[in-house]
Amino acid sequence: MNPARFVTFAMYFAMAYLIIKIFISSKRNGKNKMIIDAVRLINEKEMFFNRVDQLISKVNDPEFANKGRVLKLWGCAYHQDFHEFDTTLQELDIDSLIEDKKGVKSIDTNEDSFFYLYLAIPNVLHHIGRDDLRTTMHAKLQPYEELLGNQLTKALSDQFDKYYDSVDDRGQTFFEKLLEGDYEGYIYSKTMIGIYKNLANATLYKIYQDQAKFDQQEELKPMLEQFTQTGVGKRWIQSLDITLDNSTEEAVETEVVENKKSHSEENLSETMVLEKLTDSDIEKLDQKPSENLSETMVLERLTDADLEEKDNK
Repeated sequence: MNPARFVTFAMYFAMAYLIIKIFISSKRNGKNKMIIDAVRLINEKEMFFNRVDQLISKVNDPEFANKGRVLKLWGCAYHQDFHEFDTTLQELDIDSLIEDKKGVKSIDTNEDSFFYLYLAIPNVLHHIGRDDLRTTMHAKLQPYEELLGNQLTKALSDQFDKYYDSVDDRGQTFFEKLLEGDYEGYIYSKTMIGIYKNLANATLYKIYQDQAKFDQQEELKPMLEQFTQTGVGKRWIQSLDITLDNSTEEAVETEVVENKKSHSEENLSETMVLEKLTDSDIEKLDQKPSENLSETMVLERLTDADLEEKDNK
C-alpha cells in the first residue's frame, strides 16, 4: 500500500474511532444526568419514585435500568415504603452492573451502585429496625462474594455487619487500619475512598464512645465534625446515635427520614457517588484522615474521566 494512502487511511480510522467514542460518552453522560435528576428528588417521595420508574422502564440500557432499581431500593428504605422492595430486589440484575474488561470482571464504572447495595441501604435498614431486609439484601449479593471479595466496599460491608450485630470486635480493628491507610490489596475508586474513610471514622468514634475511650474518640472528632456538613454524614451519624456538643449539633440537626423536604444540593450527598472530585481533591486522598474532608464533597457528578481514575491498589 502506498505510504501516503496508508497514513490517510489511519487518520480516517482514528477520526472515526474518536467520533464513536465521543458519541458513546455523550450518551452515557446523558443517562448519568437522568440518575442525578432522580436523586435530586429523593425528598419528594412521589416525584422520586415516578422518575426512577421512568428510568427503569424507558431507558433501553440494562446497566442504567438496574442502576435505577438500586436507587429505588434506596428510596424504599429512605421513605420506609416497602411495598415494592422485594419485587425490585428480585428484578435487580447485578450482572449488568459488572463490566468485563478483557476477561477481568470490574465494577469500576458502577461502584456507586455497590456503595448503595453494600453500605447505604443496609445502614438505613438497620437504623429503622428492618434487619430482616438487610439479610435479604445480603442473600441477593451472596453469589458475588468471591468475585467482589477484594472490593473495599464489600470488605466494609462485612465490618459494618459486625457493628450492627455486635459480634467480634464490631469492626474496630479494620476501621483503625483503614484510617491509618492500611488497606493494601483492596480495590476501590479514588473518588470513593474518602467517603469510605469517613464512614469508618464515624463508626469508630461511636465504638470508642461505647468503650469510654475518650482520648481516642477526641482524635476522631475533627473529621467527624467535617463529615456532619454533608447530608450523608448527618444521616450516618444519626443512625449511630452520636451526640456531639451543642455547637456541632446545630450544624447536624437530627432529621427524620420521612420528613426530608430540603432541595439543597447538600442533601444529595447520600449519592456521594455522583460527585466529581477535582484534581486537588484527589491529591488529598493520601493525607491523614482528619484532613480528608474534600473526599466527601457533596453532590457533583462523575464524568467519564473521573470514572477512569480508579486506583487498584
